[in-house]
Amino acid sequence: MPFLNLSKFTKDGLKLLSFNLFSRLIGFFGTTYAAKCLGPYNLGVSGLVHTSVTQASLLYDGGLNIIGIRDTSAKSENRNEIITTIISFRALISLFISFAAVLAISFGLGLHENDKLAWYCGVFLFFINSLNLNFAYQANEKLPLLSSITFIGVVFSSLTYLIYFNPGMTAGSDLVVICFSNILTTSLSWWFYRRQFGELPLGLVSFNLLKKILLKSKTFWITNAVGSAYPALQIYIITLFVGLNGTGIFRSALIVVGAVELVFSSFSTLFLPRMINWRSEKGDLFLWNNTIKLSALIFLICFPLCVVAILGAPIIFPIVFGPNFNEAILIFQIILIGKIPVFVGAPFYYGIIALAIDRIFLIISVSIALLSSILNFYFVKSFGLIGAAFIQLTIELLQCILFFLIMKKHCNR
Repeated sequence: MPFLNLSKFTKDGLKLLSFNLFSRLIGFFGTTYAAKCLGPYNLGVSGLVHTSVTQASLLYDGGLNIIGIRDTSAKSENRNEIITTIISFRALISLFISFAAVLAISFGLGLHENDKLAWYCGVFLFFINSLNLNFAYQANEKLPLLSSITFIGVVFSSLTYLIYFNPGMTAGSDLVVICFSNILTTSLSWWFYRRQFGELPLGLVSFNLLKKILLKSKTFWITNAVGSAYPALQIYIITLFVGLNGTGIFRSALIVVGAVELVFSSFSTLFLPRMINWRSEKGDLFLWNNTIKLSALIFLICFPLCVVAILGAPIIFPIVFGPNFNEAILIFQIILIGKIPVFVGAPFYYGIIALAIDRIFLIISVSIALLSSILNFYFVKSFGLIGAAFIQLTIELLQCILFFLIMKKHCNR
């Protein structure tokens, strides 16, 4: 049969696409129903907690995932030792920070009692995310297995929302469900990892190896901190100038954008280990030519899908979110237009990482973050959520162009 003649890369991409389409479809109905039950304000609280957890996770994550993928993609003899060192280091750091965060929420931050549940859940998510093995599955090209685990978590959380949620749910209710879903998926990923490699990725830290990994990751640590700072800062600025109700509206648009985005991340998560092998085996020019082909293929798939989603938004939003979220329609349309260059430019992003030009990557990230912060402060204050959406579109287009030009120059010199 023709399918049997496809490359492993294509087969894995098709498997990921299938799992992600089903899981995203199920997750979309569950998540949007939960948002409808929470209302804009409580959804805004959850969005603020999510953003804070993502930022705090940089304290133990940084560039370790990228280094873990890059070092173990090369089929190194100490692959398991690298993975164990990264996971053990992250778990230890997150445990101490989580303890301090619980004390701060309980006694020091002066949070409203109705919002404390959401922040406690955020602390738990911060800790359990440190045990995430996604980079190990990605490095060893086991993403179809990881997607099947994720699918189980999505089904669990969506069914919980649909069965137990009713209008008027308290702030943090959705995060409780996410916590239990993460316990399930993390346990399964660890169990399958042990079956695959014969041991759990947790043990005594090799300080010499940890030192080498941290030195390698320092550039990506800064890059990730800066790269995640500008979307997070945008959420904080929206909360400051528009309020938590506006944050909830903006987050509802991002939920639907994420549903479209996951379709293309099905393939993009396979890029880095494969690109590293392309470069090591056949050189920079071969890497560039294949990157162009990947980008063209993604455009042919993503453009018509995005057009359909943009035109269908006025029908979709009132049905799945209700009338309280109608303001999110135009915001979603603007942001999704900006995601087209992100989807098409993903191969160039991973190509720069494969080329190991980390310093240039850092300069681009810092420059983009500074520009975004300045523009967001002015445009959100002046134009509200529409201003935030236009800035996101502009920044992502600019970033895509820069990645393309830098990779082209480096590979064709």
